[in-house]
Amino acid sequence: MSFRLSALIGTLLLAASAASHAQNLAIVNGKPLPKARFDAVMASMKERAAQMGQPLPTGMEEQVRQKLIGDAVMVQVAEQRGLHRTPEYRQQMEGARSMILSGLLAEQYRKQNPVSDAAAKAEYDKIVAGLDPAAKEQVPPFEQVKQQVKDDLAEQQVGKLEAELSAKNVTPVQAAVQRGLQLTPEYRNQMDGAHGMVLMGLLFQQYGKQHPVSDADAKAEYDRIVAGMGPAAHGQVPPFEQVKQEVKDGMVEQHMVKLQDELRAKARIH
Repeated sequence: MSFRLSALIGTLLLAASAASHAQNLAIVNGKPLPKARFDAVMASMKERAAQMGQPLPTGMEEQVRQKLIGDAVMVQVAEQRGLHRTPEYRQQMEGARSMILSGLLAEQYRKQNPVSDAAAKAEYDKIVAGLDPAAKEQVPPFEQVKQQVKDDLAEQQVGKLEAELSAKNVTPVQAAVQRGLQLTPEYRNQMDGAHGMVLMGLLFQQYGKQHPVSDADAKAEYDRIVAGMGPAAHGQVPPFEQVKQEVKDGMVEQHMVKLQDELRAKARIH
């Protein structure tokens, strides 16, 4: 192999490596964390913020990045423990698959059948016309609630779609598969996210069983929390027995956060 050809191949390999790395948010213990997952989360957060008329808080992108990396570390631990091969995992992932495909079908239908401003205004006028005079005075202007009205009408349309499918003995999941929605990047991204969420939930349950919190420790934590509240709040705090399991779950979650920090400190992240 000539020096020139060798150099060319080396250059191409470096370029391919750089392009591949650019497609990843990070490399965690040798495993790529796709940037598409980060992009999907940020797009969803930005959409919700825009609907509320608020900007995203400063530093949110870095917080999301760090959260996804931390989650990736925990997912790897769950996989190492074989939790992705359990019946509980398969059952929860099948449920997630159904929800994701049904959601993608509804989203596709809404995009293909957008609600116009005119239709939303007509619905708004119909609602207002049915109110008594006193209530009409409290109704906000159309422009303030236009998006909400559109969302409500879109949901009604999706409901009609589901009724039509049901009349044909077709489930939303079957309809989604017929339309090839299981082949889309959105489906893969959401299934990847569901994979992580299910595994972390199973890891949480496993950790709680392996490191049970005693009633005495939970009571001590409950007393510490109550002691930190102002005297006025003490009378509103529910009895320990009513919230014992919540206190225990909170303590397990604290242990899991500590474990995640320890594992992340040892992880190879690039």
